[in-house]
Amino acid sequence: MRSNTLLSSLVDAIFARATPTQPIANLVRVARKLERLLAPRESRDVRKARELNIPFTMEEIIMSQVEEYNEMLVRTPLSQAQQALIKDIRRRGKNKVCRWGSRCQLFKE
Repeated sequence: MRSNTLLSSLVDAIFARATPTQPIANLVRVARKLERLLAPRESRDVRKARELNIPFTMEEIIMSQVEEYNEMLVRTPLSQAQQALIKDIRRRGKNKVCRWGSRCQLFKE
């Protein structure tokens, strides 16, 4: 857990530098805020997939072949909301890949 290590090192540094004029609680609050800012951000799709307990990774959903994708949906019991989210994630992911590919083509020319 990289974030726990980062937070503990920040807290250790704060305790080492704490002065009577600056309460430790304020410094710890600042350290936690810094940790949130430094942590990698989670995309909207990843957050929604976690909330709906989607059993597949984003890479599996987006990069799988059509046959594999359809088989994943058939063999795994999913609710309508889960199926709709997976379909949206795949559509947005494929669009992102196509946009990236077309931009690469523009720069090659």
